[in-house]
Amino acid sequence: MQVYPRFTLQPRSLALTLGSVRQVKWEGGPHPQSSVGFSVSDSRIATVTDTGLVRGVAVGVVKLRGALQTVTQDTGALLTFAQMPVYVMGSDSSQNPFALGSVESGLSFHWNLGKLGVLEIQTRHTQAGVTVSPAHSFSVLVRAWAAGRTSLRVTVQLANHTSAFHQQLSDEIQILVYQEMQLAVGTSRSILMSPYSHYALQSNKDTICPVRYALCQCVKGEGLVTVDSQGVLRAGPDTGSALLEVIAMETCGVNQTLLISVRVSPVWFVRLFSVSSLYSVGGGGLPAFPLGWTIRVRALCYDNLGQQFNAHNTLTHITTNRDDLVQVTPDSDSHSFVVQTVSGGLTVLGVQADPTNPSLSDYTPLPVLPAISAPPHTLRPGDTLCFNTPLTGPHGQPGQWNVSSSRVLQIDPKTGAALAKHSGTVVVYYRLEGGQQALREVKVESPAIPELSPPDDRFLTNWPDAADYTVPVELYTSPVNTAQCSLSQREAIEKKLQPEAELRCSLHFSAPYLQLNTLQAVIVTTPHYDLDTGEYSCRVSVRPQSDSVLHLLSSLSVSVSLSASLRGQSPVPVLPLSALSLPLSGRLVQLPYLPAFHCPVSFLVLSALQPMAEFSVLGTKEVLSALRFHSDSTDVLLSEPSQSDGHLVLSVYISTSWVKSQALPPPANITLSSHLTPQTHVLTVYITADSEVKIGSTDLIRLQSSWTQLLDFHLILVFAVFAVMATTATLYIVYNSCMQTVPFPVVGLYPNTPPNIGQYQLPFPTILVHQVA
Repeated sequence: MQVYPRFTLQPRSLALTLGSVRQVKWEGGPHPQSSVGFSVSDSRIATVTDTGLVRGVAVGVVKLRGALQTVTQDTGALLTFAQMPVYVMGSDSSQNPFALGSVESGLSFHWNLGKLGVLEIQTRHTQAGVTVSPAHSFSVLVRAWAAGRTSLRVTVQLANHTSAFHQQLSDEIQILVYQEMQLAVGTSRSILMSPYSHYALQSNKDTICPVRYALCQCVKGEGLVTVDSQGVLRAGPDTGSALLEVIAMETCGVNQTLLISVRVSPVWFVRLFSVSSLYSVGGGGLPAFPLGWTIRVRALCYDNLGQQFNAHNTLTHITTNRDDLVQVTPDSDSHSFVVQTVSGGLTVLGVQADPTNPSLSDYTPLPVLPAISAPPHTLRPGDTLCFNTPLTGPHGQPGQWNVSSSRVLQIDPKTGAALAKHSGTVVVYYRLEGGQQALREVKVESPAIPELSPPDDRFLTNWPDAADYTVPVELYTSPVNTAQCSLSQREAIEKKLQPEAELRCSLHFSAPYLQLNTLQAVIVTTPHYDLDTGEYSCRVSVRPQSDSVLHLLSSLSVSVSLSASLRGQSPVPVLPLSALSLPLSGRLVQLPYLPAFHCPVSFLVLSALQPMAEFSVLGTKEVLSALRFHSDSTDVLLSEPSQSDGHLVLSVYISTSWVKSQALPPPANITLSSHLTPQTHVLTVYITADSEVKIGSTDLIRLQSSWTQLLDFHLILVFAVFAVMATTATLYIVYNSCMQTVPFPVVGLYPNTPPNIGQYQLPFPTILVHQVA
């Protein structure tokens, strides 16, 4: 006998507009329906299809009737991921697949579903790689994919029918797919409990359909365990086995039953089990747990056969031999614990289930080591280094780097490249998704006093075309710290961390105040860091200058000093002029400076009428003494230079061989150079037959005599001063002459009262104005 829910139509009433369509569903019945017939009392008002689609035709009231046509076998229901064969039958038993498969006229079978996603139709022998044609597809496989209800329709057609009317036969069945009942916690076939313990059964049908729990009477287990309506199992003091029956009553009328074996047994041994998982690059194991890692452990109990208990009433207690290395706290229940690693070393964890029974205990080693690489060398401010770790997320995703103090150590969160900025102790963190992290303590030593080492083989000069003057700065940093950096880490150091920004380079000049601003604008210094060598330096460069600035600085005696300091150190103060003569220490050094010589002439013109010309060079005595002159033409000769204080005059003349030949030679170049500095100056000499030569299309070059050579910058300045003095004197004489012809008032101050001797008072004056004729 089978008891089933009542067969009903849903909804009980319908309100339709003209032309609208709604579907009627049905529930209950003795088993999943294979066929339901629908009919209406008046087809002029509404119509209905075999699938329950009702369409409004006219205004009125009509009754809908559904009749369930039952079958003897239960083939209308499936579990998810189950397979069921479906084949075509005729009107009687003689028209079976044997007869349909032997039809010579050529029948074709076409299958389709009313709703996609619930079922999948597969031809037979698909798993073997054979695709059956529609002419032989009188039998197919139906695979359930998801819970739901759908219809399966088959249409039989004659492939070569000669009639004018296309004849076909079709049939349809309804298939209901529901999920298989499973226990959400524990195994679905066996439950192991200890005496006086309880266990709550939970299934995936608890919130879907009614679930009933009962103990099967076929097994002698009366009084061993009890179960209530909520599925809570409670074990008594005895040991033994019982059989539990869990029945889920589906809304379609199908009942799912699970038979679960319940065994009550005493606890024989206990085991510590680590729940936390580690993932590393390449999938390899680690020699120890990372420092800073959170480890979750559970105490698992087993019976004499080695089967784990689903429920027990044993209280476990965990102990350690080193409380300074780990910190243990209870977790969600009395059998779970959280172990936080706080220091590296070996810790022994012990768990005990029964103080009176030493066999109910377990011990496990817990090695802890830093999983973050250590700096290969002592760290000082200015050092760059790269941290690495093999730890990754569950799917290989990297973590994020962080530090406890960015003032001491600056780190790139993506690559782990770091820059030491100040002395102190800092903790480096590597955090992964899910809250896990690894850490390492890093110490940065006190900064060293920077030592500057100017090069011995060259001088600093203000010549604009000179190469940068590089002064290495020794901070006692080590290039070993960056030897293991990857390409991405090196890129992060150069673009994000920028170590050169931590170095401050300053220039100090011993020059008069008026020329000091000019020197500071012309000669500048910038810090630099070389990632390959790990060395810092100060680069002194010269900016472009005008001729007037070159003329001014050429004969100016200047002392240039360079200082360097880190941001965490106090900078070297600007020293007075007298202090620069004192001995300088490592943070402040004097640079060998030579001003660039200046020659205001870039070309000379010689001819037969004026075969000789002079030009002057300005510079210091040391620079002028080291000057070298060279002419690339034998027709242009040079005299011995005449040197005075800051001034050198050189004569250029034509050789006698050219005067005799009278053939115009090409322009000659006179090169001025010095072995002290890389500065060079080229002076072009033109030899013409007349008194002028045209260069380019607009410039006219006239002969320069010795008198015009002497009219240099100094003489022009003297004439300008005399002109200003003469103009001022003229204006003063004119002003006095005008003032003698203009009358002006005379102002006198007279007190109102005579002064009082012995008292200090401020009398109010009286102002009298007299007109002077």
